[in-house]
Amino acid sequence: MTYLLPPLSPLRAFEAAARHLSFKLAAHELHVTPGAISQQVKTLEDRLGLRLFERLHKQLVLTPAAQDYLVAVRHALRSIADATERLKPNGVATVVTVGVHPRFELGRARLDRFRAAHPAIGLRILQPAGLHELVEGKIDALVLRSFGNQPGYRCDRLAAGSEVGDCLICPEGTADCPEIASLRAWLRTAAQQTGAPRAVLRLAIGKAICCPGPNNSYIATLVERHTRYVMLAKVAGKDTRTVVTALIKQAKKLPKELYKSLTWDRGKELTAHRRFTLATNIDVYFCDPQSPWQRGSNENTNGLLRQYFPQGTDLSVHSQAHLNKVARQLNERPRETLQFETPAERFNACVASTG
Repeated sequence: MTYLLPPLSPLRAFEAAARHLSFKLAAHELHVTPGAISQQVKTLEDRLGLRLFERLHKQLVLTPAAQDYLVAVRHALRSIADATERLKPNGVATVVTVGVHPRFELGRARLDRFRAAHPAIGLRILQPAGLHELVEGKIDALVLRSFGNQPGYRCDRLAAGSEVGDCLICPEGTADCPEIASLRAWLRTAAQQTGAPRAVLRLAIGKAICCPGPNNSYIATLVERHTRYVMLAKVAGKDTRTVVTALIKQAKKLPKELYKSLTWDRGKELTAHRRFTLATNIDVYFCDPQSPWQRGSNENTNGLLRQYFPQGTDLSVHSQAHLNKVARQLNERPRETLQFETPAERFNACVASTG
């Protein structure tokens, strides 16, 4: 019997958009653009001759007809998935490609034992890998050192506690499939047996906030990108000698066993970066030209600092003690990206984990 059915791609786009009530999150899950999701949903609406979503301002609402249709579509997709699984010959493994960050110790995960215990799962490892590979669909899951959830993805911490640790990130649509669930349980067990890896923080440092005028004044901002912990350094000028000297002084206040690198923009303030590295044993990296997103934590922090120091403020009148007070207030402010913990709480947990 022949059925007049819509194409599968629009049906998948509709189901994902209906589940998330967001074209953007559906696009993340299906590894396409939000525009592609919108177009596929519109194609399905044209095919059916009715609207499936009410497109309100920054909000999608399912129509009554779409709510009934969604139940049937989900059941159909699940039936196809189950039938495909039953069709697979015995002994043929389901391939799962997992990306891991560069510092992940594969030996800790004991993946050879996982393969032996789960012969039906063909595990492939890609190292190094990041969110770019996950978004493009090159990998099915990603082990990453991360705190916050990524839009459209599920982020599960592999080790208990609030310290810096590895997380398993995968699209929400596949987060509960048997293969991913088995891998997640295995990695959590391995983390408990071997202990969480030692925390290693990355220092993200942007260019100094400056207020030009007769009293040119500057503040150097230091932001730890995992915990959003802030340190502020008063600098008398923007020349490299003055800035590097101030940064060395601030960096020596940090737990030296935690910090391994520093990222700066393309400004000339860090021309003498080799002197900074020799004094602190912290490697220095520079962002690509015109790429502020490569130090997003610092850009966000500088925006918060403008609440205390608006444009045009004479920064020279503020002492280092006052800057320390402002930094303390920022570090005690709960952040949504930290699940409403404070940077100070996250930072202290990281320091404790090294003891």
